[in-house]
Amino acid sequence: MKTGEIFNLFPQLLLNCMYPTLYINCRINEELCGKCCYDTKMPLTKRDVERIKKIGYPEEYFVDRRGRIPRLKNMKGHCVFLDPRTNACIIYPDRPEGCRLYPLIYDEEKDSIVVDPLCPKAHVVPHKLIIELSSALLSLIDRLRNEYLRSR
Repeated sequence: MKTGEIFNLFPQLLLNCMYPTLYINCRINEELCGKCCYDTKMPLTKRDVERIKKIGYPEEYFVDRRGRIPRLKNMKGHCVFLDPRTNACIIYPDRPEGCRLYPLIYDEEKDSIVVDPLCPKAHVVPHKLIIELSSALLSLIDRLRNEYLRSR
């Protein structure tokens, strides 16, 4: 069996292995929160862009290129992939790497990885997961810098 065939059989399993993910229950009173998807400034790696294009979305639809690093576009104050009626991500299995690691963020002022205090579920993220996934977030930041900042 070829690698491509395996990927077709187990795409979600392979995505989870390729992209470390922080899983927290984002429900508040049985409703999805979605707060992180409003006025998002989520950066996109080249792999994120290619992965989302492969599922049928044209780059112009979801990529905001106004800064040095491409970011998810907002439409009507929220991420283009957020269903505002349900606060669900319509591309959840293929969401960007930064979304997979949220609410972990890099705080430039503190020069450290922190749990975003704006996240209503910040208090439930286990310290052990913060430690385990900090290296994944630092790797993501390095990749973004290499892809977009150092090549210019």
